[in-house]
Amino acid sequence: RFLKRAGIGQCIMSGNGQALVRSVDTVLKQHLQPIVFTDIQMPVMDGIEALKEIRKIKTTKKIIVVALTGSPEDMRENNPGFNYILGKPIQFRLLRKMLNTVLGAVVEEK
Repeated sequence: RFLKRAGIGQCIMSGNGQALVRSVDTVLKQHLQPIVFTDIQMPVMDGIEALKEIRKIKTTKKIIVVALTGSPEDMRENNPGFNYILGKPIQFRLLRKMLNTVLGAVVEEK
């Protein structure tokens, strides 16, 4: 619900990194702007490998990739190319701030 209130029209959930990469490709084919949230530790393909595969996708759209991790400080020091890094558990204040930046609009707190 939070993402819908923030102006995110469509959310696609993927159970693993490989499915996530396929979902990004599907979203791009629908001419939508993807904002990808990935856990660093996912089955089949982890978040870092998924990031590498997503960055290989040929597109004119900027793909925003957000890492979710229990060790955000460590990930920021060795960032492999994520646009944003958020700690877990997610602090909605930080998520809202990041979405404000990405969407260029104010996300109301409710």
